[in-house]
Amino acid sequence: MKPISLSVMMAVCAMAALGGCATNAKMTHPTLWDDARGMMTEEQARQLEAKLTDQDIANVLDANIKPKLPTLLAIARVEGGGYYSHGVEPIVGEEEAGWQQSLAGLKDIQGLRMIVTLPGQRDPITMHALRTSAARMGCELLLVYMVGKSDVDNYTHAAILYWTIVGLFVVPGSEYQHKTVMQAVLVDTRTGMILGTAGGEASAKELYIPVAQGIVHDRLRARTPTEALTNLQKNTAVMVRQVVGE
Repeated sequence: MKPISLSVMMAVCAMAALGGCATNAKMTHPTLWDDARGMMTEEQARQLEAKLTDQDIANVLDANIKPKLPTLLAIARVEGGGYYSHGVEPIVGEEEAGWQQSLAGLKDIQGLRMIVTLPGQRDPITMHALRTSAARMGCELLLVYMVGKSDVDNYTHAAILYWTIVGLFVVPGSEYQHKTVMQAVLVDTRTGMILGTAGGEASAKELYIPVAQGIVHDRLRARTPTEALTNLQKNTAVMVRQVVGE
């Protein structure tokens, strides 16, 4: 019996691929405020918490005798992706520059103040703690945005060719998808009332061969947060302009 040639073997595998060996796992949509325990309750989904301790926040602001507008705007980033929020993440470099650029030119926003840490921070983060931090910096307005990410890997029908040595190196039989979602709320520091919301998201997918898995994963994980942030900053600028009457 003659040995089966590589071309014949691949042809057989290709025919087998028609029968299908693909997977179809679905990528879950990143959840943000719903999973941020301590950030928002069901009632706070309508309006952020307003408790007796609000008077303490007002006292901090009244000490500086500043009108609501014009004012400084405090910004805080909270990393999501689970039942608990992960903490306040520093806003630095290009991310901070993007906020400065997108919110420039607003006569009633005198400047931005980034919340990088919360004194005595404990999980879960509370909106009240963020408002307190904003008040101490003299900010009548607070912008809080949460970041959520999700991804999924699937085999395509071409993955059947992975059974061949050549297939492992030349057949892109895997597909990786990555998604980043960001949601922002603009809050009145004194009362905790939600004045506006904005969102931004980005997703990407790419076929790859097994040996390129790490490269593709890293590329998409770096790409979608940048694109989602750009969308968020653009949409937030529109929302803030509406709130301050520009």
